[in-house]
This record gives sequence, C-alpha cells and structure tokens, in this order.
Amino acid sequence: MEPLTVYCDGCAEPNPGSQGVGILFKQGDITISTISEYIGQGTNNIAEYRSVLTALKYAVMQGWELKAIYTDSNLVLNQVIGNWRVNKSEFEQLATEINQLRKQVGDPRILWIKSEENPADLPSRQAIVGIEPPKRLGRLHMVSKTRKEFQCRECEQVIPPGSSCYRQNVYHQEDSFKGEQTRLCMECGEKFMGCGIA
Repeated sequence: MEPLTVYCDGCAEPNPGSQGVGILFKQGDITISTISEYIGQGTNNIAEYRSVLTALKYAVMQGWELKAIYTDSNLVLNQVIGNWRVNKSEFEQLATEINQLRKQVGDPRILWIKSEENPADLPSRQAIVGIEPPKRLGRLHMVSKTRKEFQCRECEQVIPPGSSCYRQNVYHQEDSFKGEQTRLCMECGEKFMGCGIA
C-alpha cells in the first residue's frame, strides 16, 4: 500500500467539556478508514493533540506508512515541530510521544489545514453528540469558605466574590438559595453547595 495522508481534528464542547476526536486516512481521493471517538472530559487543545496521537497509534497498529498529517491546530503543529515553546508538561509528553510514533510510520510531515477545509471536523463533532458534560464541572472552586474566595482552575487566580473578573465568569455565579451559600451553574441552572467539584 502506498503511504497515506491522515486528517486529524479534536473538539471540546464546552471548552473544557466533552472531547471528541475525528480522523480520516486517505489515499488520494479514497477514504481508507475513519475514526470518530469520544475520549472523555477536557480541553480543546488536549483533544487536538489526542487526535494526532490516536491517528499515529492506529497507523502503527495497521502497519501503515504515512506521508502527511494534517491538523487545523496551530498549537499542535508548532509545538510538535519545535517552532513554539511547550509550556505545559502534559503538552510536552504528548508532543514527545507524537514525534516518537512518527518515526515508526515513515516520519510524515505535519501540516496545517483550515478548520473549514478539514474533513476530520465532522467526525470529531459526531463523537460527542448526545454526550452530556458533568453538571458539577466548573472553572471555579472554593478555596476559602470563611472569606468566600474562589480560584480559577485555568489561571489559578484567587477571585473574591463581587470583583469584575468573578462576575464575568461564564460558568458559575453566586446565588442565594434557602438562605444558604450556593453556586448556580450558568450552563444547566443547577444549584449546589460549596465547591464546583464537591
């Protein structure tokens, strides 16, 4: 079999949220194999990385040689080929594993493709159809019950209630429910006590 071209895409809805990967292996205009897989909860960037990693693992398992890997993630492309510094250990581990696997399938080039032109976009989104994110997954969690302070899970900034940053958070806001301190999920409207992961 001649070397294949593979198209990869990952998505998370919301971000962070349910992750899906979509992968198409093609030989010319012929699609050899398609993968559409739900991979759990996490961020869009991790899903993009995992789509490339999944494609490479599958190619190794099938004994296929690849000539090109297409991704619409500038982050994945530039970190894997060394143009951008990798500032997260999780990304570094994924980039290292990707480069190790590339050597086993013909050392294919990694190339960028516009999102709207990526045929792997649809299967990545189909993978999370009907998957509901955990209702208690939020971006804030309580770090001080006495001072009612919350910490952003992404930037780790401690945010006092009432500050402008806290009011603009898209996942949770303060609410009063039966006279007790509660959280209100702005995604599903569910009220719950204390921490977003309690």
